[in-house]
Amino acid sequence: MLDNLSNTPSEARHMPKVSVIIPCHDDGAYLDDALGSLAAQTYRNFEIIVTNDHSTDPFTIKKLSELQRQGIIVLDSSERGPSAARNVGIRQASGEYIFTLDADDMIDARYLEEAARVLDAQRDVSLCCSNVQTFGLAARTWLFDEISIPKMLTYECIVSSACMFRKEDWKTVGGFDESLLIGYEDFSFWLSLLDKCGKPHHFTECYHHYRLKPKSRSAQLFRNNTEETAAFAVFNAHQDLYSRNVKYFFTAFRKLHDEKSKRECLLSWRFTLPLLRLEWNVRQAFKRILGRA
Repeated sequence: MLDNLSNTPSEARHMPKVSVIIPCHDDGAYLDDALGSLAAQTYRNFEIIVTNDHSTDPFTIKKLSELQRQGIIVLDSSERGPSAARNVGIRQASGEYIFTLDADDMIDARYLEEAARVLDAQRDVSLCCSNVQTFGLAARTWLFDEISIPKMLTYECIVSSACMFRKEDWKTVGGFDESLLIGYEDFSFWLSLLDKCGKPHHFTECYHHYRLKPKSRSAQLFRNNTEETAAFAVFNAHQDLYSRNVKYFFTAFRKLHDEKSKRECLLSWRFTLPLLRLEWNVRQAFKRILGRA
């Protein structure tokens, strides 16, 4: 696997077009899968930078040392959290384009090639993302017809953590917000990119393979009841953006309210209908009895 990665042409190694940034916190057991998906890429003009986000797991620490000896760039983040780890890697990146990949995920063999082709051809695109296929605890497909700021703000679509964007746009928005330690830091960054730098390009293919595991940061958000806190932190960081899209929140609220009313009405009818039928049958029975009397 690593031999395949190291076979990139020398001119590409010195001046790669794409830099793949992999933050890693105690996910050494999955790194071979992530790197294997990179070794299989049809696009070869890229470098890999793995950033150690304060790992304490002995296996992960050993794995990172092995990767460094085998020619993979491994950096240490002085600050804690995936935002800081990504920023450390991106600062050292040589590529014009940045691709972020979590250490426990994988990507389709065509993803880098297709995303780089779009950014080469469309200067008004600031972000390339794709639909998602999950694996691990469950196999699911996350499909969305359109990616837009209003849909993202009202949680009608997602932008996964595996995306490609321009390094100059990363500079424009000030990088990943390192104050967002609980979660949603990638969501906040995508909002900044789309608001200030250009439109998204959404691949309908499932180029991102997202690992579902019990101890993931996303799972911990809900397990620890911190999801609302994380979401509110993103709101505070983008209050102007939210205020400019307030009509979409009103529409989304009305939609949710109407759906809730319909569900409650349907549920009530399902419980009430058998009682109404029973009452009607009882009345008919009494009529027959009285009629015979």
